[in-house]
Amino acid sequence: MLLLAAGDAGDVGASDASDAGASTTTEASAPHLWFDIFTGRAYEAPQARHLRVFRPLNQIPVFARSGAVLPLLPDTAQALQAGTSNPRALEVLLIPGASGSFELVEDDGIYQPDSSQIHTARTRLTWNWQAGTFRVSAPQFSSQQQAGILPDSRNWSVCVRGVVRPDNLEQIRAYATNASGQRSEVAAHASYDERTLSLLVSCEAVASSAELDVDLPGLKIATNPLVSDAFDVLNRAKINTLTKDLAMNEISRFGVGALASFAALERDNTREQVAGEPPIWKSHMPSTVIAALAEVLTRS
Repeated sequence: MLLLAAGDAGDVGASDASDAGASTTTEASAPHLWFDIFTGRAYEAPQARHLRVFRPLNQIPVFARSGAVLPLLPDTAQALQAGTSNPRALEVLLIPGASGSFELVEDDGIYQPDSSQIHTARTRLTWNWQAGTFRVSAPQFSSQQQAGILPDSRNWSVCVRGVVRPDNLEQIRAYATNASGQRSEVAAHASYDERTLSLLVSCEAVASSAELDVDLPGLKIATNPLVSDAFDVLNRAKINTLTKDLAMNEISRFGVGALASFAALERDNTREQVAGEPPIWKSHMPSTVIAALAEVLTRS
């Protein structure tokens, strides 16, 4: 569940579904890297780019620009049962390649006819890509009425999507600074998800009044796994196994250069060859499968 909009430096774009969810189109309008927020794959957009992308029917493509900071509600039964109360757990998705920030605004849930009388807490989430740091600022309240807005403590989960696995996960540290300026280390559990190219860091029971700093040193943008992603496309495609094998052989040898060969992978032995004429080549690969492979091979 997205909490409203993207932050200062990060844009988020969701495409309009078409073709029964099998393919969609979207346009990136800024010269930045864009990342699929679910898979961590990077897409270059040096200028406005009209892109056709393919996903299984249970997924949608959503892209975020480098530097985006996206606070999310955890996809857990406990979080979904929290009702309208401000959550005790939050996930923050960080997009690599640039720095950015997000101001999280939460209120006490009590309706006021005059919006200026609504009691709010503002928390600044700051992502510094160059320094490799993420900060949750101490909340700023709009009035002296602070009770009932934030829980006493929160579990924070930080996910950096689309990065290489750090050499040493034990170097990742987290620190909390209380209202008196006292700084103490917070237990931080770090892990890495190869499937989505994601670094995951969790910090539990951090006081909501404290400032939280997470050190994420030495992060690098991951290279898109072209061969394995292309294999996944072909594995799902309902086409001849021979065609799949020939296509994977071309992809393994030539990468994006394999696109030129997809329309002529197999020798046509069903018709009589004319003496002195070159053999006829064709392909059992549908244009939609070729388009899906083109998305994978031309991402960046």
